[in-house]
Amino acid sequence: MPPNTSSDLAVAALHSASVRGQVEQVRAILTDGVDINKANRDGFTPLHLAANFKRPDVTQLLLNAGAAPDVRNKKGETPLMVAAYKCDEGSAAMLVAAGANVNKPKKDKVTPLAVAVRQNSHPIVELLVNAGADPTKTDISGANVLHVAALKNSIDVVPLLLATGKLDINGRTKSGATALYIAAARGNIEIGELLLDAGADPNMANEDGVTPLYVAAREGHAEITDMLISRGAIVDRAKADGKTALYVATRGHHTVTAKALIDAGACINAADAVGDTPLHAAARAGNSIMVALLVAAGAECNAARKDGTTPLYVASREGHGSVVTALLAAGANPNQAKLDGRTPVFIASRMGRLTILKTLARAGADLYSECNAGITPLDKAAQFGHTDVVEWYNAGDDRDTSAGGTASMVAEAAHVAELMAAAESREANVIAREEEVSAREAKVSAREAEVEAKTHEIHALKLEVYRLHSEKTEQTSALEELRNELADRRDEVIRREIKLADGMAVLKVRENELRHLTAELDKRNNLLCAKSDEIFAQSAELERQKAEMGTRITALEIVDANEALADVTARVEAKKTELAEATRMLAAVERAAAECEATIAQRKAKLNVYVRDTMAECEAVQSATTQANSELARLQAEVARARARATALRSSIGSSNVAEEGDVDCDELHESEVFSDGTASTASFSESWVQVSDDDDEGTATNFDDGEVDLGNDQVIEIGNEANEEAGESARQSGWMAAFLS
Repeated sequence: MPPNTSSDLAVAALHSASVRGQVEQVRAILTDGVDINKANRDGFTPLHLAANFKRPDVTQLLLNAGAAPDVRNKKGETPLMVAAYKCDEGSAAMLVAAGANVNKPKKDKVTPLAVAVRQNSHPIVELLVNAGADPTKTDISGANVLHVAALKNSIDVVPLLLATGKLDINGRTKSGATALYIAAARGNIEIGELLLDAGADPNMANEDGVTPLYVAAREGHAEITDMLISRGAIVDRAKADGKTALYVATRGHHTVTAKALIDAGACINAADAVGDTPLHAAARAGNSIMVALLVAAGAECNAARKDGTTPLYVASREGHGSVVTALLAAGANPNQAKLDGRTPVFIASRMGRLTILKTLARAGADLYSECNAGITPLDKAAQFGHTDVVEWYNAGDDRDTSAGGTASMVAEAAHVAELMAAAESREANVIAREEEVSAREAKVSAREAEVEAKTHEIHALKLEVYRLHSEKTEQTSALEELRNELADRRDEVIRREIKLADGMAVLKVRENELRHLTAELDKRNNLLCAKSDEIFAQSAELERQKAEMGTRITALEIVDANEALADVTARVEAKKTELAEATRMLAAVERAAAECEATIAQRKAKLNVYVRDTMAECEAVQSATTQANSELARLQAEVARARARATALRSSIGSSNVAEEGDVDCDELHESEVFSDGTASTASFSESWVQVSDDDDEGTATNFDDGEVDLGNDQVIEIGNEANEEAGESARQSGWMAAFLS
């Protein structure tokens, strides 16, 4: 295994856990003493990765464990910058709280604040500004955070940046662009309004003299064009080459923007350094609608460049038939030539534009006018192989010319035959001259076309530069993510290689163990073979000894052995007999046990029936006892009332000592009940229920328990003899049952 493999594996594991946000694994790895600031191949530390993948919990854990907050990766990015790019507010706040440098830039001098502005992250911008981030710092292009906001349309953070009061609202980049210029180029009207409200100058141009209005017109942003005009932008402010906003709007087919400029009073015929007007640009672009708009606004149809080129000449050269028709209808002169004598007919013949030739012919164009070099349009068409044009010239059709005659008549008047004869006599010189002139014309035309193309290309490239500048950062970020992913995959490959190496080492150890075990097994097999040989030898020796002993057995020994065998056989037979008898006895016992079980089952069933019947009888007896007790209580109450009345009567008799209407024997009071009216009623009680002793004068009922009523010291009433006997019998039966069941 290579050196430091375990350490590298721990670092890779820490990076992986940081990416995945596995807090507990990060904590466990850190306890092993791994280098917390160790970076991967792209310079990303665990803190970078936690911020890049928006893992604020891991960020806090790493910072608490001592991770460096300002360490840079290979591009010079700090973890704070990565958090700003990913809009990870939590990690950004933790890094700032941990003392991260809020102004530390990367290699291109971009600061964390610029990154946050680019992402339009208001919370992080506010965090950084409050932490002391300097908004005036610029990158290598000279752009500050306000330029970045205008470029990326970060509308949410512009008020916050302007509120710092530290930014120059008209500050320029190294190319001279202001924030308003960039907003106009990008079409960010809301930011443009904020900047204008804050005092931005709408007429401040860059190093090429391009103003915000110019660039807005060039890109076709009609709304921003209107806004800038309403805020005081100079409509005809030209750049260094003399081109105006109307010119570039016309060239770019931006009809709405061009109309806005025209309505604002833009000069229709303003020419650039070479004399090109907006109408030239519209003719070159082949935009007949734009041509009509310009003509209606007063554009000069025959305006010539410094070399004499007219819009009609340009349209004829480019083959824009609709524009040619529109210009001719607006009054363009079909015979107006350049300084070198070439007319629209000449260039149309040179380019093989037969349809345009016919249009020009109908408009009265001179089909045979020579250029300054003495070359006719027909010669030029023949030179460049435009056979259809040559055939049209030689067809002799009636084509009205400016002189009103036919083509053949004009050719004769122009002494075409003489010219052709002279050309034949001077063939070598003319051909050489024509070739030279053609080459020069081709070069001039090519150069003109190249200049026009280059001019348009330059403007397109400038716009592309702005677009690429913004895409560059996005692609860089995407590339960085891919690099991070690649680094993770490389780390995974390293981990797998380490595991493979560990597995190979374990495999080698197992192979060594297997070889050792194989050798040990071979050794034991050899010992076993040796033991087997010894056993075979001993067996042979025993067989030999057995044979020797067999020869020594005598006849007497054989007889003794037979007798012993007979004795053993007899004992075995006796034991067999005993076993048979025991088996029979066991069968009898089993049968008896079965019979006993059957008898027990029958008796148990009968007993269950008897128990149920007895329990029912007990319940009936208990019910009767309850009723008897109730009746006894009632009778006892009546006896008590009778005793009370007798006592009262005896007391009244004793006090009077006179027996009215006959004497009453007090001894009979226990049998009579005397009422208040003097009558007596005899109360008879069944002897089977109540027996009262003779001396009952002083008795008073005081207790009722277990069938007895206590009426005094020597007076007892025995109640319910029959019921008590039945209850006693029931109790005895219940006790017997309980004893049996237990």
